[in-house]
Amino acid sequence: MLKFLFMNDKKINLQEPQSSGGDIAEKGFEFQNNVIISFVPKWLDDSSFDSFIREAMGDFEVKFFRLGKKDQYIFDFIEVKDHDITPSEFWKEIERFTEMDQGSSGLYRYFILASTGVSSGLSPIVNSLRRIRGPYSFYGSEAQVVQNSLEKFEEAVEKAGHKKEQAKFLFDKVIIKDDFGAVLSQGQAIFTDSLSRRFSCYDSLSYGEKIAMFSSLKSFISTKRNIPITRKEIEV
Repeated sequence: MLKFLFMNDKKINLQEPQSSGGDIAEKGFEFQNNVIISFVPKWLDDSSFDSFIREAMGDFEVKFFRLGKKDQYIFDFIEVKDHDITPSEFWKEIERFTEMDQGSSGLYRYFILASTGVSSGLSPIVNSLRRIRGPYSFYGSEAQVVQNSLEKFEEAVEKAGHKKEQAKFLFDKVIIKDDFGAVLSQGQAIFTDSLSRRFSCYDSLSYGEKIAMFSSLKSFISTKRNIPITRKEIEV
């Protein structure tokens, strides 16, 4: 994987303005919680998943065991946007992610931007990143086609007015999930579908029972702001 080379002495902490959350409109909380619940079946299907927390350093952070290393953890950082992300907003978030990555000594595995979509001005960067990342594992990091594609991506980032190193950081650390447009109105269906696909043991449950499971989980998460929620607490 490409490595991010900036140096930064800033030490991130839980007293920063970005870490204190703040008042979010009711619709924003609804969207935020539906997004996170949609991730739950995937996390439970991952044996390294340990816990998550909301409204600590950001919207949500997820804690995983480092495979093969006892009592060591790695984190995913999830920032949720209930709208289409604009270029200016996107690059501001990338700057923040960069500072967090540099100031946390490798604490974070990925920074995930979850939104309803991206604006047309940002689409070329996002699509270009996906075209490289999708077949990356098929060709391997040393393949010339991959190296050429990464160079093109760096050029696209520079053309957008940003540094080449940011292209490397995006490729290594940032995941953009902009397919949550239906999560507010169809959150229950998204959850139940993901649950059924990952856990066949729940196939025998009625749709009503699965909806009750969704509602119970959502209610529980809503009461736990800035408090860790463990795997044991949400296992269904």
